Amino acid sequence: QALTGKGFGAGETANASARVGKTSVHYPSGAQDAAQSVADALGSPAALQQDTSVQSGHVLVVVGNDYSGSTASQMVQRAAVPDSSTAAAPPAGDDKPITADGITCVN
Repeated sequence: QALTGKGFGAGETANASARVGKTSVHYPSGAQDAAQSVADALGSPAALQQDTSVQSGHVLVVVGNDYSGSTASQMVQRAAVPDSSTAAAPPAGDDKPITADGITCVN
């Protein structure tokens, strides 16, 4: 919800298979600007990684131990990136917790 509240499409969420130290945003070829927008929306210094397994128009967010935007546990989220030609700028100050199907994620 941290991203959907800022204009990004909802995606699938899951727990990571192992502890992750650093938050990262994986993106397909040509979508580095979109990945940076997602990292900025999270308020995170996430590492950006080009990843051929991520489909066009989407990003994969892996929330690591360094993420302090909310009380989030290790999470993997696929999110649709808004179309930059029609998307409005995300609203400032929307600090809702990240949830998985309505269940708030906690450490």
